[in-house]
Amino acid sequence: MKLPYKGAGILFLCETPQGKEILLGKRKYSPKGVWSIPGGGMDRQDKGSFLQCAVRETREELGKHPIVEQELEAWLQKEATGEKIPSFSIPLIAFQWKTFYVYLPEKPNDWPKYFHEFFEVSWFALDALPQKTYFGVHLALLFIEPENSR
Repeated sequence: MKLPYKGAGILFLCETPQGKEILLGKRKYSPKGVWSIPGGGMDRQDKGSFLQCAVRETREELGKHPIVEQELEAWLQKEATGEKIPSFSIPLIAFQWKTFYVYLPEKPNDWPKYFHEFFEVSWFALDALPQKTYFGVHLALLFIEPENSR
């Protein structure tokens, strides 16, 4: 990891008949085997935007789906107009990470179709997360804003 590091990811939430669920992927790379959200490091094409970084990384890692794209485009429009985007930040001297909360109106059953940076991807109930869930996911869930968690 190159320092100073800047990166971002998206915590997808969805209400199901069984309760709230989040999308996690089991990482192929360090920390290998840990369940985490899609995301990664900022590139020049992100133009300093943590949200653009998170959206780009999600599209690269999980592909696109109409339901997901509609929500991502809505967040990008909000950012363009200066609206506050629901997120959780880890700001350290040489490390900055931002997790964005994106609520999907329904769980896309056929997404993601591919996920080259994860061994597998699955939806999990908030009270049934895998034992090896990345600590940043737990932190982000602690600080989720109630009005955005529906």
